[in-house]
Amino acid sequence: MVKYEIPLDMSAVDLEALDTDEDIRLAASRLLPVALEELGRAFGEAAWKRQASASTGRETTDERKEFIRKAGRTYRRFAPVSERMALEDLLVCRLREARDQSGARTKDEGGSTIPVRCA
Repeated sequence: MVKYEIPLDMSAVDLEALDTDEDIRLAASRLLPVALEELGRAFGEAAWKRQASASTGRETTDERKEFIRKAGRTYRRFAPVSERMALEDLLVCRLREARDQSGARTKDEGGSTIPVRCA
């Protein structure tokens, strides 16, 4: 099983305001589009590496960037519902963890970035 780690910028989330499960779920749903796109980019990067190892190697850096960017956008738009729900559940867990550890940094102090591991 391949695992992908995507950075998730939490600086826009006021962790101290996440009092209820509904607040956490709402924050996760706001973060979901960005997380889906980042995961799609990770998939695109992996696909590019597989493709590059089998090809002549004449692809340019611009083609690579465009391929990865398009993979991210496509995955964000067309990810299966089951994968969206699983990623949202993972985001909920990460938000709870971040909230529980948020005593050191707050939104006003620059927030934090948490890694999200996706299988």
